[in-house]
Amino acid sequence: MNRLTHRFATIPDVYHVGRNLRQADLDEVRAKGKDPLDALLYGYLHGDRCYSLVADGEAIAIYGTAKTGDSPKSASIWLLGTDKILEHRYEFLRISRDRVAEISKPYELVWNFVDSRNELHIKWLRWLGFSFIRSTTQVSVDKTPFYEFAKLTHV
Repeated sequence: MNRLTHRFATIPDVYHVGRNLRQADLDEVRAKGKDPLDALLYGYLHGDRCYSLVADGEAIAIYGTAKTGDSPKSASIWLLGTDKILEHRYEFLRISRDRVAEISKPYELVWNFVDSRNELHIKWLRWLGFSFIRSTTQVSVDKTPFYEFAKLTHV
């Protein structure tokens, strides 16, 4: 089994993941009215932390956090990945709790929205201990329901 590693994201990682997103991630980004590459570049350029998850020397996901609003204690948390995550799902699950805890440390609250159709992400977010707050169509351009999720990091 090849070991998953993480590193600071690079522009080539952003382009690779952006061109190879899982269909559910692609659908989610498009439902928000965004281009996948633009969404990843935004996270890379404007986020507080941006990392690549790497298998066999290839970026298979990019994830990070970005401060939200005026509060330095709140951040959005996100991950977009390729189908290769599924090939490494057990190792991904083993390391994801620690990685989410690590990138969440500077904040009291991490949150975001997930496409209601993205069942794999919803299941994973629940497993990570996130709470689902509400359903809304306000973040989508096509009235796709999204679920707002959040986690208090000190709990």
